[in-house]
Amino acid sequence: MEGEEKPLKLYFIPYLASGHMIPLCDIARLFASRGHHVTVITTPFNAKVLHKSNPYQQHFHIHTFPFPSQEVGLPDGIENLSAVSDLDNSYKVYQATVVLRSSIETFVEKDPPDCIVADFLYPWVDDLANKLRIPRLSFNGFSLFTICAMEAVKKLPIASYDSFTIPDFPHDDITINASPPEYARGFLEPLLEVLMKSDGLIVNNFAELDGEEYIEYYHKATGRRAWHLGPACLIRTTAQEKAERGQQSVARAKKELIMRNY
Repeated sequence: MEGEEKPLKLYFIPYLASGHMIPLCDIARLFASRGHHVTVITTPFNAKVLHKSNPYQQHFHIHTFPFPSQEVGLPDGIENLSAVSDLDNSYKVYQATVVLRSSIETFVEKDPPDCIVADFLYPWVDDLANKLRIPRLSFNGFSLFTICAMEAVKKLPIASYDSFTIPDFPHDDITINASPPEYARGFLEPLLEVLMKSDGLIVNNFAELDGEEYIEYYHKATGRRAWHLGPACLIRTTAQEKAERGQQSVARAKKELIMRNY
């Protein structure tokens, strides 16, 4: 019909960790359930982590790139933070996401979407979206309250405090027990700075829990909007669908890997 809105083509790029991937892919399915054309960009093992049952198959697709196991020194089949248990291998998973950047950029540039939704651990997506002149939405899995608190604390000088009250906050009695470690601030603050440049933030939460005052605070502090679309797990209609995501899928894939190498 004339004037009817056309479905959007959306690319989702979740980080290679179940705690990031599961909620963002549930949100992707939420968009697919509304008739939009969704593509999740990930790696073969992580595609297995996603639930096989997909009632929105017509609109939901997964595009995979080979995980650079040899380049980063990980065994074949280890492609997710949930599959490692030490800091060294966790960093190797992160290195793999850096290696994958070129392949993902080439794919997106050849067939640009209407909008790209990426985890905040991929700050380079900001440059890609600007180059293609398409909107970019960010996701990081935190509640909006937490993001607002981090934004407020970022303005404070780096110092050691036993405890302090967050200044200029909607509630004037929110106290943090200790100042964030320098290494944590050094890692997170540049990522949050790029996150704030996005066209908006997708939050896996609901406004009544975060509080309308923090939605307003975020908008005033960043000039950007935050959209509450959660809890995204509600797109899964049965307990079995919810249970078969994440750790059980990871454990199953680990078992398959062991048996294959036995």
